[in-house]
Amino acid sequence: MKSEQFIGEIVSGRQTGEKYVASIHFDGKHIYSYGSHYPLLINTKRKWILNDYGYSSTTSKHISWARSYADYVVGLPNHSDIYHNANRTDINVIKQALKMEISLLEKEISQLSKRAWKQKEIKNNRIEELRKTLLFIS
Repeated sequence: MKSEQFIGEIVSGRQTGEKYVASIHFDGKHIYSYGSHYPLLINTKRKWILNDYGYSSTTSKHISWARSYADYVVGLPNHSDIYHNANRTDINVIKQALKMEISLLEKEISQLSKRAWKQKEIKNNRIEELRKTLLFIS
């Protein structure tokens, strides 16, 4: 079975238990790219949250495959202070990441010129998506 197909099998509920296929690992609840240091799809309340923060070219490929199965998308950067000794599949950690991204986007919007309306619209749409995700997981 190929990795892309394996991700689909897990999300659809046809694959259970701990399994590996190539560089994709499933621990029975979450899907990882190259081990537990990179949660790819986080399962919560029967919904899947995609971690779309790029890590490597292969993990970027995994993100691409997993995107169509995700109900929500978050970025969980490895270097952030909130992840020091934290489990990145923990809902509170995900909430912190969402709030941090909203703050960064709001700051970027405030620094854009009045003529950058399209960039503002894109960033505001992303903020709206993030707020919906926060409501869902709260």
